[in-house]
Amino acid sequence: MSRPDRPSARAALDIAFSPRSVAVFGASEDPKKLGHVAVKFLQDSGYEGRIIPVNPRGGQILGIPVATSLAEIGEPVDLAISFVPAEHMLSVLRDSEENGVKVVVGVTSGFAESGSAGAQYEQALRDFLARTRMRIIGPNCEGIVVPRSKLLLSFSPMFLGLRDGNVALVSQSGAICGMMANRLARNGAGIRTVVTTGNETDITAADVLDWLADDDSTDVVLMYLEQIRDAGKFVAAARRMQGRKRIVINKVGRSSVGRRAAQSHTGALAGDDRVVSGVFKELGIVRANDTMSAVDAAAALALRKHLKGKRIGVISFAGGMGAEAAELAEIAGYEVPPFGPALRAEIDKHLPFYGSSRNPIDLTGSILQRPGDMRRILELVLADKSVDGAIAVLTFARNMEFARLLVETTAKFDKPLITCWTGGSDITPEALAFFREQGFPIFDAPARAVAALDAVGRASGAL
Repeated sequence: MSRPDRPSARAALDIAFSPRSVAVFGASEDPKKLGHVAVKFLQDSGYEGRIIPVNPRGGQILGIPVATSLAEIGEPVDLAISFVPAEHMLSVLRDSEENGVKVVVGVTSGFAESGSAGAQYEQALRDFLARTRMRIIGPNCEGIVVPRSKLLLSFSPMFLGLRDGNVALVSQSGAICGMMANRLARNGAGIRTVVTTGNETDITAADVLDWLADDDSTDVVLMYLEQIRDAGKFVAAARRMQGRKRIVINKVGRSSVGRRAAQSHTGALAGDDRVVSGVFKELGIVRANDTMSAVDAAAALALRKHLKGKRIGVISFAGGMGAEAAELAEIAGYEVPPFGPALRAEIDKHLPFYGSSRNPIDLTGSILQRPGDMRRILELVLADKSVDGAIAVLTFARNMEFARLLVETTAKFDKPLITCWTGGSDITPEALAFFREQGFPIFDAPARAVAALDAVGRASGAL
């Protein structure tokens, strides 16, 4: 039984996301050790609270005095992160409890995911937690990141450089979370918070979703799950988010090998995948088949657009790429109908005689000299009642006016405009930097753009 005065998971997350002080157990003077990297990342991120490295050897790390134990500090500490081996984790928890630590993040692996000996260590953690007010995130996780609080509590360089935004990441895998965060950042998405929950000995992904459901700064939640441990809380939180926030989940366990891998990774049981898919559909959750599709879906949903129907307009610099996008949209269950005579007549005013206004629209390469005409065509298409959303396909537009008009036109309409921009950083570096600064997602192939549009459609109930 838990102590009756034990803080709720929600109260613990309040503390973890905005701590006034952080202790680092297993801090090291050796730059190659994770305990050193964590202290450096806290410093470099601009964290304004107190950083307390803890190591029985004492000394200094990066100019910060090292405490041999928290008893030296003489005041309570909000949050601690532990890099000590699994067999010594209980000593960290005892030191933390005796000195007022409210939440501990356990990075160390070697618990239930590693076999019988590790399972015994993890059970010892559970027994200890039943007698204390302290809460734990992890173990076997990669920490938490809150750009708004300038808190980078991790050893992973994949979380460097994240900026504040409206997408929250929750993952039972630290490595996958790092990949998702890094890809989202490169795609311009801002991050509200990152939580890697690991083995979930105490605080679960469902607890985090419950917190995010009532967080005004979160619009999209991107999750990687191997098991849903508290199904009741998960469903209740997701139901509260319907119509207000979007959820994208990549959950393994669709295959026998996926279920085995999930169990060995976090000590989790993957559950009945058919039931999971049915619940996700009922709750309006977008289920992604892989990590990159999940990232693209979250990036598209961060635009906060709604697809009210299945009729899609495609506008392209290159006829072949427009045709591919149109075909993929139809395969995904959408319609790419020919535009009506009145709309085509207006579009034709801005096209050369050898262009096409039918749908997909072929702007031809001549549009590179006339960004104003492209802006007007996008506005005509999105304003038309016969169109529910659109995909714009561009190749190597070096003129920055094209990047600006895409961002500005997208902002003018509630309908989604998904941009496929194939020019890489070697060809259009200024445009890509501008998109990142604006938090504007772009997709480098028609297939990715269609998948992103489909995420908006599924979240909006268009299919």
